[in-house]
Amino acid sequence: MSRHIVFCADLQARESVYKYDRDLRYDDIAAIEQVVRYCNDRDNPCDALVLGGDQVDSPNISDNHVIQLRRVLRGCTAPVYYIDGNHEKGFRRLELEGGAACVAHPLEDNPFEFCGLKVMGYNWRSRRDWEKIKDEIQLTDILVLHGFADQAVIELGLATATAGNKDFGDFNLGWFDGKCKLCLMGDIHKYLHFKGEKGTEFYYPGSMWMHKANEPTDKYFITVDQDLNVTQIPLETRPFIKADIYTEQDMSD
Repeated sequence: MSRHIVFCADLQARESVYKYDRDLRYDDIAAIEQVVRYCNDRDNPCDALVLGGDQVDSPNISDNHVIQLRRVLRGCTAPVYYIDGNHEKGFRRLELEGGAACVAHPLEDNPFEFCGLKVMGYNWRSRRDWEKIKDEIQLTDILVLHGFADQAVIELGLATATAGNKDFGDFNLGWFDGKCKLCLMGDIHKYLHFKGEKGTEFYYPGSMWMHKANEPTDKYFITVDQDLNVTQIPLETRPFIKADIYTEQDMSD
């Protein structure tokens, strides 16, 4: 049986969106429930679930919504690890200081091994803070990060908007190229894959549910096996229709 870990990012659990579109109610919880069900598959159980940051949209999320999120994660039969994203800002209610109340372990403080592969992670940092420590990053097999990579500017069609700003992102993937074999990342709400000059494979799985109109409608989480093969697993989401509308005729069509 193949061994694997599961990685997802940018759940951004929030209830504020329901005030404007009640049809989206609990789409965030439904998304993480799908991931946990996959992890708990008796025929193909995973070794660990890793959350890649922005588990919540705001640290001010209601207690009721946090309880629902914690209840789902507590049902995962595999250990759950997480890194902080830029939206967390000190949110600690998945860990709750450890002990029996802990439903997820902070990966930056708790690296783990999977089939002899070392898995490490770093919480979100500003570019200035990354520049202070980037040369001190330890070698590892799998590295988990959260942030906007410079290389994503072209992929997202932002080259014109960011013209002349070569330091637009939170970090440059070149800082981590060769420091790991595989790098799993959160923050960008689109599936992206890059390969570094030194051989490191970089992946963004994208966000987990459709909470912004400009996002791709296809949503994924990913699995990584003991040979570092990465597989996209589709998430089931409600149907969305996108169209370019410029005239009244477009509306009628």
